Amino acid sequence: MKCTKEYFLLLLLILPFPLWAQLGPHAENIKWQQINTEKVNVIFPEGFDQQGLRVVNLVNWMEQNNKRSIGPLSEKINIILHNQTMVPNGFVGIAPFRSEFFATPPQSANFLGTVDWIDALAIHEYRHVLQYANAKVGITKLLYFLQGENGWGLASGAAVPNWFWEGDATIIETALTNGGRGRVPFFTLEQRAILLNNRDYSYQKARNRSFKDIVPNHYRLGYQMLMHGRERYGNDFWQPIFENAARYKPLLYPFSRALKHKTGLSTKDLYQVTYKNLKEKWVNHLANIDLIPTEKIPTSPKKTVTHYRFPFVQKDGSIVCLKASFEETDALVRIKNGQEEQLTFVGFHLEDYLSVVGHKAIWTEYEQDPRRSNRNYSNIVVYDFETEDRTQFTLASRYLSPTFSNSMGRVLAVQISPEQKNNLVIMNAVSGRQLAVIPNPTNRHISFPKWGQNDTEIIYIGKENSQLAIFKFNLINKKTEQLTDWTHHAMADLFIHEQRAYFTASFSGIDNIYSVPLDGSKQIRPLTSVKIGAFYPSVSVDGQTLVFSEFTDMGYELSQQSLTKVNSRTSSFEIIEPTQQPFYAINTTNEEGGNILNQVPVTEHPVERFRGFFKGMSLHSWNFTPSLSLPTLDIQIDNYLNDFSMNLIGGYNVNESAPVYVASATYGKWYPQLTAFTSFSNRNTVAIGRQDSLFVQDFDQLTVGGRISLPLIWVQGNYSTSIQLFSGYSHQYLSNVEFRTADIEGNPLTLQRAERDLGTIQFGFSVSNLRRRAIQNLESKFGQTLSIRFQQTTQSRADRQIRVTSNLFFPGFENNHSLKLGVGYQRELLRNRYQFSDVFEYPRGFGSFLNDEFLRLTADYKFPLGYPDWGFGGITYFKRVSMNVFFDYGRRRIIAPNFADNHSSIGAEFIFDNQFWNELPVTFGVRNSYRLTTDVNRYQFDFFVRNFIQ
Repeated sequence: MKCTKEYFLLLLLILPFPLWAQLGPHAENIKWQQINTEKVNVIFPEGFDQQGLRVVNLVNWMEQNNKRSIGPLSEKINIILHNQTMVPNGFVGIAPFRSEFFATPPQSANFLGTVDWIDALAIHEYRHVLQYANAKVGITKLLYFLQGENGWGLASGAAVPNWFWEGDATIIETALTNGGRGRVPFFTLEQRAILLNNRDYSYQKARNRSFKDIVPNHYRLGYQMLMHGRERYGNDFWQPIFENAARYKPLLYPFSRALKHKTGLSTKDLYQVTYKNLKEKWVNHLANIDLIPTEKIPTSPKKTVTHYRFPFVQKDGSIVCLKASFEETDALVRIKNGQEEQLTFVGFHLEDYLSVVGHKAIWTEYEQDPRRSNRNYSNIVVYDFETEDRTQFTLASRYLSPTFSNSMGRVLAVQISPEQKNNLVIMNAVSGRQLAVIPNPTNRHISFPKWGQNDTEIIYIGKENSQLAIFKFNLINKKTEQLTDWTHHAMADLFIHEQRAYFTASFSGIDNIYSVPLDGSKQIRPLTSVKIGAFYPSVSVDGQTLVFSEFTDMGYELSQQSLTKVNSRTSSFEIIEPTQQPFYAINTTNEEGGNILNQVPVTEHPVERFRGFFKGMSLHSWNFTPSLSLPTLDIQIDNYLNDFSMNLIGGYNVNESAPVYVASATYGKWYPQLTAFTSFSNRNTVAIGRQDSLFVQDFDQLTVGGRISLPLIWVQGNYSTSIQLFSGYSHQYLSNVEFRTADIEGNPLTLQRAERDLGTIQFGFSVSNLRRRAIQNLESKFGQTLSIRFQQTTQSRADRQIRVTSNLFFPGFENNHSLKLGVGYQRELLRNRYQFSDVFEYPRGFGSFLNDEFLRLTADYKFPLGYPDWGFGGITYFKRVSMNVFFDYGRRRIIAPNFADNHSSIGAEFIFDNQFWNELPVTFGVRNSYRLTTDVNRYQFDFFVRNFIQ
């Protein structure tokens, strides 16, 4: 349950590398501290005491005063504060039960409103803690006793829809502050675009989202549905429904049926009523607003959802902007007379941002430490229109919102240190050397800084005490002047032209563009009045035209508007704060307690060191797997810093009528990742001996081994590169060995005794380099993967196995088409005394082959067939259907006797990307293979399940 989960889900979606287990995400030199109280233990880096204390006091206040609408129960929680990351995020996780806050805030207030970032995280995420605590009842509690925290999370997640968890937490972040997403028009942007353009989506589509249409996420869906319930039935209406669902009362569709029992409405009915009322509300709101017509700027015809953001008008009348779509990742494009030219790609970035001055564009891109995923960076990238050079201006830096000076000689940017010190930094535009740091004595949060006309002033948006204002800093007299009054309205996207600052703000209940003079008069002038939202303003060179991005149900479109007509309107107007606007009034939540940010007392607590190998260890889950052949009990132990993990497994091998015991531990605090494991089992097997005779083996097998690995992941530009190096050794001690010859049915005949031990070594590496994908892309448009694995026994150098696989990805004929070429090779001699596991992928349509050597070549061409956006009964929902046409060639070789043959097939796969039970994303498919190298049973039909999707 993540705060601003969009960031994290976007990261997983567009980074296609294999997500190897990478324990130890923190820099090894961090000195951890803690503040431990009865209800919360906050763990944080040294020097982060102020933020840690604030979180403790907010959590303790909420635990005592703000539980009524979710339930009386609470659980002690460990909260880890991270300050080495630039990703604004936070979550509450199960197994182990803890919460993690990523301390660097977003630049734009549109994402979360004006609430200070740490406060917003604490309120939102602690609400999730209370949700989990009050979900531990009935059958959910029974699953907790049976499977620990894994069972707790599984049962509560299956009983209660994801939109409840996030919608409820969003309501609380709004009700307990004067800001929050519930008071930000940007939060309802997509819903308003859909409803006001008469797009009527089904509940299942709203629940499962879409690959072809803009569908608001579960935060927005849940907020509106839960608010409707509170407005109609009272503030505490949802608490008994949530509790009954967690109890599985009733057992099937517990949440929907608990809702229907109380109101007569199912979740589907509630959705329809909610969205009908929302549409009426927003239509009535528009009826009281004087809309100003805008002129659409011609662009290339749209095939799918497409976004044009941050337009900048050039001297020749062309527009340079940031473009992205469901089919294509971000790119810098130039538009003139409706014709588009792609200038360069824009790599993965944490927030959309672009600044263009003269002949250069500048933005930031994400970079990740290859070993420590919680240490990442935001680097400046520059593109020169004249030379067509794309340059990474900084490396391993923490800069945001960069912009060139008007003279092009300097670069201005926000710099946020790991200690969360906010600075405005001026750099040399050629060398990148820092020239000056602008004083920020109160450490206010700074965003979207811009240069004044003569490069002697800097204008920026500042935030303090959960309020925003625009400021001007004079570089000559070193004085700061406030250009607007403090407000809880969201403001963003500064642009400076001559003596006015242009910006986006939520003053009217709809995001529109305003301007304010730089002379300090504070006379704000409204410039646009659109139906859905206007963003990213810029002004033409002659000062006559305002150019901006206007949101529609098909994405951001480029619009323009004459400034000469607008300037004749009133030069000032009254700003009504969000809490006083009827459109954003949430009176039904007043019983939650109102704004608590100024009520929470500053209570001091002792700060202690948090260290030790076993510190923060949690035995959190015990999972029983009722397999027919190997039922097991798996006990899981992890620490809260995610650098130590242990599994204890006890099972019973039904086929061999013998118990199995396994223990493994992995430590990831050091740069290499270390794993130790041991297992013990009583074995009973039947094998083939010389002259095809059978014999029975009874023995005890003790295995002890270790593994050292180095999982590395680079995220830079438009590509992710991953390398995993590993090496390991295991030794099997076979004791109490009894060999009994047997007849053809396995009946024992004679008895022999022996002792034996066997050692094996393994080493290898995996490499991938893949271009990120857009939402509709089935595969990476360009990339390479390679995996090499070698295994050998220590007793005989001949007993070895080598396996190599590699894939190459290329673009197809259309944007969402993909061509993949693959090769695989395996060698292991049949005469070897010891045979390793055979996990090689043979040509489709065939089974495995007896072989010493096997070579496989493959070609796959994949393309989408359609996006049904259809489901039934909440059981499954079809989001996308695609087809893969393939050709497989295999060559087998047996060395003694010298024998070789070929095995080839062609065929097609129909692949379905589905959501099951509105929660679980699964890709499955059916395959029809035609075997080219056999005369019988040429057709082979298969069903397969592949990776989960996002």
